[in-house]
Amino acid sequence: MDSHGDELKSTLGLIANLNLAHPFGLLLTSFIKDAVDPLEAARYANERLQSGDSDSFLADWIFIVESGSTSRP
Repeated sequence: MDSHGDELKSTLGLIANLNLAHPFGLLLTSFIKDAVDPLEAARYANERLQSGDSDSFLADWIFIVESGSTSRP
């Protein structure tokens, strides 16, 4: 696998190891895989998760997911 593929796989592995509550891990993984530029999305997530900013990143991500799931008129 090329270095870009390894980078993507590494970030997806990191997310899997976080054991996020269902469905947040799956949603974050899908977001990265289905992004217009999956490598760039993986790099962003990896940077935030590795920089000690993981709690803030995950709180932001969960807020976005939950706010999108509210019913709209």
